[in-house]
Amino acid sequence: GIRYFVLGSVTDITEETNSGGGQVKTSMFSVAAGQSIASITLHLRVIDTTTGLVVYSKRLEGTLVGKSLNLGVHYAGIGVGGSKSVRTQLGNAAQKLLDKCAEDIIAITS
Repeated sequence: GIRYFVLGSVTDITEETNSGGGQVKTSMFSVAAGQSIASITLHLRVIDTTTGLVVYSKRLEGTLVGKSLNLGVHYAGIGVGGSKSVRTQLGNAAQKLLDKCAEDIIAITS
C-alpha cells in the first residue's frame, strides 16, 4: 500500500523585471538590457500513513536570476518594440524547487 502522503502548498510567487542593465538609443532604434528575478516558495509535508505522523515539514524556496533584452525601431513617429527573456525564470525557479523537493523526499523515505 501507500506508505507516505506528500502534501505541498505554494505560499509565494514573485517575478520582477528590472531594466537597469543599460540602454542605447538613436533616432531610429533602441536596445536595452535588463534583469529578471523569479522566486517560488512552498511548504512541503510528508505524512507516514501507518502512524499519521508528519515525518518531514519544510519551507523551500527557489530563486533564479536571468537577463532580458528589449529592442525597438522608430520611424516617422511610429515605434515598434518587443522584449525577450533569456530564460523563462518562473518556470526554471519552479523546476529547481521541485528538484529539491524530490531530493528531500527520497532522502527521508529511503
